[in-house]
Amino acid sequence: MRHSLHRPMSSNRASGYSLIELIVSLAITIVVLLGLFQIFEKNTEVARIQTQISDMQQSLRVAQNEMIRMIRMTGRGGLQAILNNAGIRLLPAVTIQDNVAADTYAVPGEPGSKVVEGTDVLSIRGVFTTPIYQINNADPTSFVLRDASGNDTTDPQAAASGVIIVRNPSPTGIPQNLQPLEDAITDGNPEALILVSPVDESISAVVELTASNVDIPGSQVTLRFTVNTGTHTNDYGELYLSGNLGSPVLPSALSSIATVGILEEYRFYVRDPDPDPVPSLAVARVYPNTDAVHTGRDNNAFALDIADGISELQVALGFDSDVGPPQTDLNGDGEIDVVITETDDGEDDDWLFNAPGDDPNDSPWVPPWDDTIPGAPRVPRLYYVRINTVAQIQTIDRHYAAPQVQRLENSPLATINTDAERRFRRHLLQTTIDLRNL
Repeated sequence: MRHSLHRPMSSNRASGYSLIELIVSLAITIVVLLGLFQIFEKNTEVARIQTQISDMQQSLRVAQNEMIRMIRMTGRGGLQAILNNAGIRLLPAVTIQDNVAADTYAVPGEPGSKVVEGTDVLSIRGVFTTPIYQINNADPTSFVLRDASGNDTTDPQAAASGVIIVRNPSPTGIPQNLQPLEDAITDGNPEALILVSPVDESISAVVELTASNVDIPGSQVTLRFTVNTGTHTNDYGELYLSGNLGSPVLPSALSSIATVGILEEYRFYVRDPDPDPVPSLAVARVYPNTDAVHTGRDNNAFALDIADGISELQVALGFDSDVGPPQTDLNGDGEIDVVITETDDGEDDDWLFNAPGDDPNDSPWVPPWDDTIPGAPRVPRLYYVRINTVAQIQTIDRHYAAPQVQRLENSPLATINTDAERRFRRHLLQTTIDLRNL
């Protein structure tokens, strides 16, 4: 009996994934990759936003620090806080352009100084970057006045010009750096000089530097000045009591001076971003109480950006005025205490420009004032400047809408609360500054 052998037949079909399995695997891979991409994209967006927030916070700190440093020195050198000049209120040390209109320029005629509509422009004056020089008021040759004919005179109100000798060291033996005066003489700019009497700091004047001499470099300079015939003397005259608003005359008691300094003015404003993508806080230097730019030794340096991304600047002034409670001795130390009040809505209080209803041309901010008559309106004394800056990131956050700002001093809030502006993450910082020189 024969048996046939049958070898089992093996399949020759190649092993592997089927087409359906490949499609399913590919689909899963795509889904995973898309998920990873979204995670990476989200992380990138978060990182970008966080980086911009960090930059925004740094800009806010820089802006505030720079402004605080300068504002704290406002009035340095002898400027008065507030004056009643022939029935007109003057603020020699601080001026505010409140909620400016469209196409306003911090320095008229300078295209780079266009201001964002609705923001404030803060002008401060004082001796900021140079020393206050002591004068030997016991030496009659250190301060000489001359009339319109060029003859020496002892009558300050007849003086049209004068001469000041500044020496190093000072009369009290303190070293005085004369280099800023020597530079001013070399540059030939019509600098404003603030002169202060040794009798009382309230007896002061602002005159214009004219052609002067460096007698002994580093040791002595001779400053010549004009009272009423210079480039800016009429403007300078508005910064002291006897300036007479157009015909400057020195105070009758200014027969000698104790100090002299170079008076400066700086204007802080939010620069319109065009053509830049974001607004910036900027500062411009001008000759005091004028719209004439002061470039110093750099013709392009009249304005400088301080911090990027600053979209709002609002300023309020804190006075001790008739609107608040009467002056009284609250702590029993025998001295009248300064009481500065602020109401919840900002109306009818000691702060100016902190509420929409504030009118700087209304009582008690305008004369008449008389501190000598009981019950009469008293002089409002300026003590504080409060600054509010809003910083924003440079690009919108698609998944974020900032809360509406309900109140920001007396800002109309027309721009800051638009839907487009609220897409930017932003931060508000408010600081109250004590004007220690006023």
